[in-house]
Amino acid sequence: MVTVESQPIRGIEIEIAEDVTTTDLTARLRVEIVGPDELVRVGRRHVRGFLPAGRHWIPVAAEDLPVGGEALVRIRLDGDDGVMALRTDDSGEPVLHGMAPSDDGLRLAYADDVAIWENLDAVQRIRFASYGMVVRDQVERIATLQAPLPSEVVVLSDQSNHLTDPEGATAVIHNVDDRLDSVSISLTSTGPGWLVVADAIQSDWTVKVNDVAGMLVHADHALVAVAVPEGSSVVELVYEPSGLKAGVSVSAVSLLILLSLVWGASRSRVEDQFSSGGSTPGFG
Repeated sequence: MVTVESQPIRGIEIEIAEDVTTTDLTARLRVEIVGPDELVRVGRRHVRGFLPAGRHWIPVAAEDLPVGGEALVRIRLDGDDGVMALRTDDSGEPVLHGMAPSDDGLRLAYADDVAIWENLDAVQRIRFASYGMVVRDQVERIATLQAPLPSEVVVLSDQSNHLTDPEGATAVIHNVDDRLDSVSISLTSTGPGWLVVADAIQSDWTVKVNDVAGMLVHADHALVAVAVPEGSSVVELVYEPSGLKAGVSVSAVSLLILLSLVWGASRSRVEDQFSSGGSTPGFG
């Protein structure tokens, strides 16, 4: 355990004095950082049976560590066997090197065998755009999207008769109810605009705005946008595959044919019983 000054970091570099050998192929290096807020940030990386002596980097999603105060760093080898010896300084403390976050627009969001980075400059999956830029040519459209664009701008593939506020409007998205095959979005806008959904749902999806059928417009090349009016709106997107209605119709016809065959077979059996069932008893 080592006590260090608390500050945001992306990982810890340790120095191993001797080769680490283990028969446990699932063994991992583990770093725990306990901040002054008493929260524990954990990072891991696989050893895979052997780790040579030298410096080794262990990512830790600790960019939210408070600045100031003390943080406790714990390092260990999680495995059935094997010994890890860390190089120490003159005072006997393990030699550690921290990596501070850089201004690259990224944040280390997860660090457990794999490192997952969050793009802080990425637009939201569902956003409101007050201005639609029409770029019909595919090559030009892709080139336009590669340049940084404000989040309030959406690139449309075709012209639309939906007029937006030239001075720009803003909106608050209140709720997103995602049910995999349907999405319901409620929002309030200060003017007409576009609700942009960063999903590849340009086909087999339908949309209603305030219970009125709308149109999914090709936007940002592979995504969709929905025209929304000023004020409060509820946008409902529903997945309706093109073969669904045809499949239902075929199933219904097949069921009718099956019922007809069953009814016909039952009627034939009844008629056979009456025609070959013997004489009717009488009184003599």
